[in-house]
Amino acid sequence: MKPQPGPANVTIAHVLPSTLLKLMGTTVLDQWANTPSPRLLATGVEEALRWASPAAHFLRHATGDAEIDGQAVAAGDPVVVWLGSANRDGDVFRMPFTFDAQRHPNKHMTFGIGPHYCVGHSVARVALRVLFAELFSQYHDFALAGDAVRMHSDIVTGWTRMPITARLRPRRLPPAY
Repeated sequence: MKPQPGPANVTIAHVLPSTLLKLMGTTVLDQWANTPSPRLLATGVEEALRWASPAAHFLRHATGDAEIDGQAVAAGDPVVVWLGSANRDGDVFRMPFTFDAQRHPNKHMTFGIGPHYCVGHSVARVALRVLFAELFSQYHDFALAGDAVRMHSDIVTGWTRMPITARLRPRRLPPAY
């Protein structure tokens, strides 16, 4: 069996463009990008992780008989968690199809859960905080500069091409570390 890429391999490359595509031209991006607040940066990154869900799914096999939401699952049965769907579950998230940079708590499943929780989650979070903080401190007015092209994959949710333009800020904002 060929190993599948997990969120640690794809998070940084796909969360930023997915988030910008969703938010370009909105007041949500303007508020998030123009407010150099460490708290807002942190909650915004968690929301970007929930929104992008770069790993499409996790497949596991049941270790024992169980019932999931009224459905019988026998020991050995494959069980798939579709992360994009789980991260937009209306029973877990208020207004699940709205990007809320201030969402708290944000119990997204982007990095998995339990014993299979991604070991790279801290590195991905720190890298994304630095990336968004530096980007927002130096640039504004993000716009799509051509066609965005999605990856054709049932493992990774992301982009192969997304040209974006931005304007250099006249005066750099302090990065929100």
